[in-house]
Amino acid sequence: MAIIIENNFVKRRTIKLSVEDVISIVKQYQTVTRGYCEAPIVRDIIKNSNFYVPEDI
Repeated sequence: MAIIIENNFVKRRTIKLSVEDVISIVKQYQTVTRGYCEAPIVRDIIKNSNFYVPEDI
């Protein structure tokens, strides 16, 4: 599960991903971009997709 780390110095959050989170994102990426290999096409596909990672509460 992802852990959100607050950083008050730079007003940004850091998201620490577990191994399972990274594997989940890679699987989602592979599913969404299956059959495409040209970078401009893949960028357009990803730009119009949503990727989600669960957060520990």
